[in-house]
Amino acid sequence: MVAVAVFAYTQTSVWDLNGESKPFHDSSYRPTLFFFRDDFHLKPDWLTRLGIQAGLQHESNGQKELASRSLNTAYFAPAVIVPISDRWRVWITPRFINYVEKEESADIDRYRGNVEWRIRVGRDQGPQFAATLRKGRSSGYGSGQFDFTLPLRMVPTARRSAAGYLQIQYFNGWGETLIDYNRREDDQYRIGYALTR
Repeated sequence: MVAVAVFAYTQTSVWDLNGESKPFHDSSYRPTLFFFRDDFHLKPDWLTRLGIQAGLQHESNGQKELASRSLNTAYFAPAVIVPISDRWRVWITPRFINYVEKEESADIDRYRGNVEWRIRVGRDQGPQFAATLRKGRSSGYGSGQFDFTLPLRMVPTARRSAAGYLQIQYFNGWGETLIDYNRREDDQYRIGYALTR
């Protein structure tokens, strides 16, 4: 059993490859301080693990004046792992969000909502399919992000010792970037490399 306080940093940058000079459209910087306990050992036999994560997160886009966007949130995220076969599992990790401060993005909860449903299916050392679903507080708003990841060592042309993951992603909806949280983006298809998943 592990119970720790952790500092983390996540950055998401959206690169506009259709733009004239291929600029980054927007970036989100997310330092996070959170508490994590991986397993409470209080679970029925059909669960592999029951844990929690709770923390405080700052998110901003690093811009100034009218382009500046930022918010502070507190969140609570239970984590449940259910085995569906000897090798395959389902990870269910909803994140319940409270907006502590959102002056520069005052109505962002209208588009992002207060819950992120995160569901992942796959093998620890194999392919995984993941979905992150949001329902905005106003009708008709929300988003869906779908990811497929595969360890590079399983890609036919890669070396057996290759680290990281091939990632294919699809996003549709509202609230992905802070600069355009209140504007619906066209379907986004992405392929890339992931260090973790």
